[in-house]
Amino acid sequence: MDARQYFLRLTGSCFAIVLACLFAQPASAAVIHSGTFSEDGNPENAGDTFTITNDALSTEDILTVVIDLTLSPNAEYDIAGGGSSPFNSADPYQTDSVDGTNKVLTITFAAGELGPGDTFTFTIDLDDTVSGTTVTGGDIAGAEITATFALAGPITTTMLDGGGANASWASPVPEPNTLALLGLGLTGLAWGGRRRR
Repeated sequence: MDARQYFLRLTGSCFAIVLACLFAQPASAAVIHSGTFSEDGNPENAGDTFTITNDALSTEDILTVVIDLTLSPNAEYDIAGGGSSPFNSADPYQTDSVDGTNKVLTITFAAGELGPGDTFTFTIDLDDTVSGTTVTGGDIAGAEITATFALAGPITTTMLDGGGANASWASPVPEPNTLALLGLGLTGLAWGGRRRR
């Protein structure tokens, strides 16, 4: 390979790395989704409130959210609802279902309904199957929250005890566009190195 070809390949590799550095966002700063849970102390009024926020820094829509209580042995969804609807949301663009164990809630959103910066709040009745009907943050701690994104796919995190009747979750992960651009840079490096031999 002559000097001109070597220079062109090296320049292409460096250009790919520069693009990745310019447009990549720091992975540690990307919170992909977050949310809170609170118990209102009135267990038969379906008043247990969840708030889900799409904090993605890219253009990623959330397509589904699954809240799995399997690892929170004392908590379950009360689908009877105690005389009121077991799931209550003002958003008409979603569907919801609870599995046969009363442990897994799946919420599916229409395209564009839970985009970056959007927040979705709903209530569903939760019961403590051991010590009573009021679920605390400790009872629901350990629940797994999985948000499925249009491009990145499923991201799972764990609910933490927020003290008293509260719990929260947040999932810091690399943004998909960051990974793609860094991959482009590394591919350029590998291609340039392979062609030099």
